[in-house]
Amino acid sequence: MAGVIVVLVVITVAAGFCIGLFIRLSLAIRWEDHRKGSLRFDAPSASTRAARSLVGVSQSGWDA
Repeated sequence: MAGVIVVLVVITVAAGFCIGLFIRLSLAIRWEDHRKGSLRFDAPSASTRAARSLVGVSQSGWDA
């Protein structure tokens, strides 16, 4: 029983970390766009393209 609780705690912490990382990345992209209007243009680097792809942002805005 204790093993199940430990596994559930680890899964909960890992899921919280992943969700928090996703939200932080989304907010960083949003902040950058407000600052520079950068979503009006193509992504300038491979890492920027990957980040936009991860959170579902394209040149035209949020993907449907």
